[in-house]
Amino acid sequence: MHFVPRSSPRFPTHEYVALAMTLVALTVNAGAGPPAAMDGETARVLVRLREGDLRTRIDALQEISVLGHRAEAAVPGLIATLDDPEPRLRAGAAKVLGRLGEEAASAGDALVARLRDPDLTVRTAAAGALDRVPAAPAKLLPAILDVYRPRTEADDPASPGTAAIRRLGRADGTVVKPLIDGLRRPDAELREMVAVALGGIGEPAVDPLIAALRDPDPRVRGGAATALGKMGHRAVRAVPALVAAIESEAVGDFIEPGSDSPRWAFYAAMTEIGPPALRALVSRLDEADLEGRSRLLPAIGSLGPRGRAAVPRIVRLLIGTGPKPEAAEALGKIGDPARHAAPMLIPAMKSPDAELRARAAMAFGRLSRSLGSPEEAFLRLRDLGLSDPSARVRVAAIRALSWGWAGRISGLDPALEESDADVRVAFLDHLTPESTKSDRLVRRIVDRLADRDEKVREAAVRALRREDITRPGVVSALLDMALRPEVACRTGALRALMLCRPRTYDNPDYPGFPLGMVGDEFRTSAEAVRGELIRRRGHAEKALRDALDGPSSHLRASAARLLCLLPDEDRENARILVARLTDPDPAVRIQVVAALGEVSPRPRSAFGPLLQAMKRPSERVRGIVTQAADAAEAIDPERAGLVLDRLVHLLDHPDEMTRAEAGMALSFRLPAIRPKILAALCAPGVSRRQIRAACSSVPLGVGLDPLEPLPPQGLGLSIRAFALFRSVAMDFEEEDRTREQAIDESRSLGLDLSYAGLLLDAYGRSRLPASRPELLWGLRTPGGLESLLDALRDRDPEVRTVAIYGVAMNRSLLDPDGEAAMLRGRALDELLKLLDDTDTQVRWAAAATIGAIGKRSPLRRPAIVDRLTEMVGDRGARMRPGGWIVVMEERSLGGDELAVVSGRKLRIAAAKALEDLKRESDSSIPNLIEALGDEEPGVRIEVADTLGRFGDRANSAVGPLLEVVKAYLDGRSGQKTSPGPDDVGQDAACAAWILEILGPVARSAIPVLIRSTEDTNPRVRVSATRALGAVSLGEKQVIDALLRRLHDPWDVVVSKDAATSLGRLGVTALPHLVSELRSKDMEVRILAAGALAWMGESARPALGALRQLAADPDARTRDAVQKAINQIEDAGKGKKDAKAEDGVVPDL
Repeated sequence: MHFVPRSSPRFPTHEYVALAMTLVALTVNAGAGPPAAMDGETARVLVRLREGDLRTRIDALQEISVLGHRAEAAVPGLIATLDDPEPRLRAGAAKVLGRLGEEAASAGDALVARLRDPDLTVRTAAAGALDRVPAAPAKLLPAILDVYRPRTEADDPASPGTAAIRRLGRADGTVVKPLIDGLRRPDAELREMVAVALGGIGEPAVDPLIAALRDPDPRVRGGAATALGKMGHRAVRAVPALVAAIESEAVGDFIEPGSDSPRWAFYAAMTEIGPPALRALVSRLDEADLEGRSRLLPAIGSLGPRGRAAVPRIVRLLIGTGPKPEAAEALGKIGDPARHAAPMLIPAMKSPDAELRARAAMAFGRLSRSLGSPEEAFLRLRDLGLSDPSARVRVAAIRALSWGWAGRISGLDPALEESDADVRVAFLDHLTPESTKSDRLVRRIVDRLADRDEKVREAAVRALRREDITRPGVVSALLDMALRPEVACRTGALRALMLCRPRTYDNPDYPGFPLGMVGDEFRTSAEAVRGELIRRRGHAEKALRDALDGPSSHLRASAARLLCLLPDEDRENARILVARLTDPDPAVRIQVVAALGEVSPRPRSAFGPLLQAMKRPSERVRGIVTQAADAAEAIDPERAGLVLDRLVHLLDHPDEMTRAEAGMALSFRLPAIRPKILAALCAPGVSRRQIRAACSSVPLGVGLDPLEPLPPQGLGLSIRAFALFRSVAMDFEEEDRTREQAIDESRSLGLDLSYAGLLLDAYGRSRLPASRPELLWGLRTPGGLESLLDALRDRDPEVRTVAIYGVAMNRSLLDPDGEAAMLRGRALDELLKLLDDTDTQVRWAAAATIGAIGKRSPLRRPAIVDRLTEMVGDRGARMRPGGWIVVMEERSLGGDELAVVSGRKLRIAAAKALEDLKRESDSSIPNLIEALGDEEPGVRIEVADTLGRFGDRANSAVGPLLEVVKAYLDGRSGQKTSPGPDDVGQDAACAAWILEILGPVARSAIPVLIRSTEDTNPRVRVSATRALGAVSLGEKQVIDALLRRLHDPWDVVVSKDAATSLGRLGVTALPHLVSELRSKDMEVRILAAGALAWMGESARPALGALRQLAADPDARTRDAVQKAINQIEDAGKGKKDAKAEDGVVPDL
């Protein structure tokens, strides 16, 4: 139902008394400050909240939840409700307080106390509220830690407050002490979470995390390493501890999600910290014992190409005292920068040590494609590897060949007859769709379907392709195998024949194929199988029917899907398939229901059993409900309405999986039967759970163009459906996600005026977080836009904010001369006024919206530019606590944004708007330049970014930009020790980028930029290195600095940027680049060739040196040189100068 606030003008006498008592209590509870203004309606609702029965009090909470800014006066009453004996009321009060956010700041302590509530729903609601209601970390964190309970099952809900731990980890240094206390808690899962949260704080947390690297639990140690990795270069003092942990057993068996290495968290931290970490690892190689080096080498290998500085020392270990297997593996993982070491791996492949031979073979396969003769490398690896006495080495050799020569099978097919099953599997997995398979090889693969080893049979099924089925004799051979008595033979053969059908049965995550999704690519192979089955029908039909009772689920599933290819005149096949609808394995059931939909003639008797099968979905195999619905409709199209009714009925099923499956099946039927679905949802007796399930899983707007008129569906039906969806969207007890899904559903109904009101009520008055801002931009008509324009004058600042963002992306405002020109003019007039709004969140939104409109079409409003320029000059105005924004460039808004934006200066929003209006806002440049001196790095970053968009019109900004970089280098910006990892040095890096844009006019910045290329912050190093190539005219000190960076093997990213910058210097750098073509370092030669390519026609004098290098034994060098020659010659012929960024300077 939709809750409407009660507004009776008269009170009974006892309500007057209760109202007076309530007002007295509220005045007392308000403390020293004045009570919030309360109107009569709010007071009456609070009376019902205190005095009514449970239903009345829940309704009262609902009414308070839509009061908007007036609900602030109800905060004391809501705080009192937190102590009510009824859990539902306590949870509801917590949810409403959470919606109010900063307006309910006085409730922080009471909500913290509710974290210890005996009821889980109350604890969860209180924790959710504390994501928005401020509370002192010194009180909040201990409470969260006290009530923390580890999950016993993977799908258990997270302990209340864990999100707050992560959020506080992104706050500031004041929460370090409470979080450190969490590292002493007995539960390892909690300590791990706290350790990861500390990573968001920045440098103040480094020492506690170093201590956590010694935690007795490997998960906690891994969490600490993950946190240090988040800090990047600011965790450099943790490098010795990380290296010591890697060298010892301290890393344990911690496995970060998504990783394939037990030490991945530590390796990733070293990668993020950068060159200092690599230096420490390499230095330690010389001092560690053999066992220690065996642990350090994988860490170096995990750096990939960034570890190229370690290659010489690793080679010495490979040809020296070792550990040789780990050294070989590390070279392979470093990749191309280690390719000159490939010849050293050949002796290792002949070593007596089988483990060394295996790892050397893998490394050789990764490196040798870049050698002078890839063909020779292939033959050497094939001959040495496949002739090795160890099966482990033979497997490694085949897998190594897959790295460099994927799908090439020349001379490898004897592996298919190997005695070792792993070798046979390796060969079968080596085959790709590009592999050239002879008919004989395909028959040999078919034979492997009867292999004695299950792994080989599985690999054989993977190796076959649909096109292989159509080869001469293959189907016949598979049917012969299917008739054999051995279960393994029959299973393998039938699974191979199933290649002509959609393979849903062996992929747990694959949604079931509706029948209409079986495309043309299946038909050729399906007809080949069908023809052979019919030709041998007698034996084949019996074999398939018998297989349906077989012990293997693969066997039963394959038999079911193939049986439907045979004609079923006597309906016996359909009867047998219907009996299999109760198979215990869902992978079999989904194939059975799909088969029933394809049996010919149609078995109408299966219609009822298929409807029953829709009640048995599975988490392991998705799509059974969809398949059953499709099959039932295919069998009896005239009864499709019954299928629809059953699907809608299943939306009320108590099992969540069943509801989700029914929703998916309905969504597949959109938009064709959209009106029917709406009608079914609006029928009498439809439950709230059905509406909620439809909101969650039936996207009614699918297939509809958001800019086109909606198809006719009946105004009355749309109104009824809108009322249902609105009731969910406005229900304060619903989950936020469900409420937004209901808003999304209502958007598709075409009732723009009603939809605009819903947006203002839900996101504005009800304070629903706008996690899906695209819903704000769903209005199709000028009428809906007018509703939003009217709301720009609402008394509630949240409503005004929502209305502003709703206006922002309305296409009616993009054409200044179109039909909506008057609306556009009105919108701009209102937005100009809102730049002076009393609420800073509204002012920010107005500035952002003005920028969004002006970015798409000129404003032609100098007054707006003047007011934004004044905002840029305002050093004091800040976003109010709890303020939120929509980042319209990214079309995103999340909970993380809310914390970040609170307290930010409004001059940031004004600068962003002026950036969007750069064609009309040159007059703002002086104020923007002044803002570069702001004490906050966030302001400096945004202002510098805005100035960069003005190009050379902002030449006067050179001095202030230079001062930003110098302040950072001298430590005067406060960033080198400030908390919060995301903006450290970013203002200096951004300033250097703007200097790069300004070019030679910023030559005075050269000394500071040279100094910045040595900074520990990778952002600053990269930006400064790039800027030098733009601002310099070829000064010697610049060339020397760039050459130093070019030759720095520890920082491959900056080396590449140095090469690019040298290329940008033109002829002044030409002799130096020609000299670098003779460098002993292959990577430097490649980078020099790329820089010459960048220069184009200016590099013509270098063609002779490049041609001498064109025969280099290294394949990558030859490629880079040839590319440079081609681009220089093309530029000389008047062709387009090839300065494209993609691949001119090769990626390392």
